[in-house]
Amino acid sequence: DLFGIPFPIRRQVNQRILKLAEDPRPEGQESVGTGPDAVLPVHGCEVYYSIDDEARRVTIVAVLRADAG
Repeated sequence: DLFGIPFPIRRQVNQRILKLAEDPRPEGQESVGTGPDAVLPVHGCEVYYSIDDEARRVTIVAVLRADAG
């Protein structure tokens, strides 16, 4: 839930999510073995997402605080 993340960090997370449309595999992104294709750490949060290269689509699966799990 993005609303549980403090505003300054939430804004940075939102900006990084929007940039995934241009570059779905940015520096710092890691592949995930099961479930979502990738995870991108952003200031204490992790953005989990799937990449569909054929459809040129990025689907955000979850945004979690890194200390939550």
